Amino acid sequence: RFKTHRDASQKVKKAVAELGLKQLASKPENQANGMTAIYLPEGMTPPAILPTLMKKGVIFAGGLHKEIAARYVRFGHMGVSVTDPERDDIDRAIKALGEGLKEVGYEAPNGKA
Repeated sequence: RFKTHRDASQKVKKAVAELGLKQLASKPENQANGMTAIYLPEGMTPPAILPTLMKKGVIFAGGLHKEIAARYVRFGHMGVSVTDPERDDIDRAIKALGEGLKEVGYEAPNGKA
């Protein structure tokens, strides 16, 4: 179970990096295996992207840290969404994130979004 969560976490973190986005926890030893906090592109706020993601059938959460809450979103990847091999929740969420960012005007440096 721990390995499954770690593997899913690494998949998400790799996809986030490929989109040209940064994580709040910049050092791998500080990054959780059940959630990834992602800085949004400069000038974008959670209300600009969260509804777009919800329309795609995935739910991300806004930030919690008061000082920077308007600059990031949280991507949860734990429990049944990771451990049930029949489910494709993580892949769908990664795809929705890339598509959603593009729909609201973000162009990734490598063209992935």
